[in-house]
Amino acid sequence: MHGKIFLAVISLAMFGCGNQAAVEKARADFNRFSELVKSGTVSKKVFEEYQKKYNVAQSQAALEQLEISLDETEIRASFYGILTAKYVEVGSMISQGTPLVAIQSPQG
Repeated sequence: MHGKIFLAVISLAMFGCGNQAAVEKARADFNRFSELVKSGTVSKKVFEEYQKKYNVAQSQAALEQLEISLDETEIRASFYGILTAKYVEVGSMISQGTPLVAIQSPQG
């Protein structure tokens, strides 16, 4: 078979930091209200609301990281082709730029 051989290379997504700002704000609010509840300036109920917001923000950020990790467990070629070589085994640890397989265009 003739034709151009393509190397499929893993592309690791950059971890999103959209929720990081929300976590930082929630942490700052939690810390501030933690001190205010100790001094009696705010009620325990108000403090607990900010504690819940902080816990939710942390959980959402963790979920986002897990979803990104899950998306990275499946590797697909961006085009149709014939697998001509396999460079890694299932379960191998790889990093960005690691050649996985060679794929040849079926057009020859």
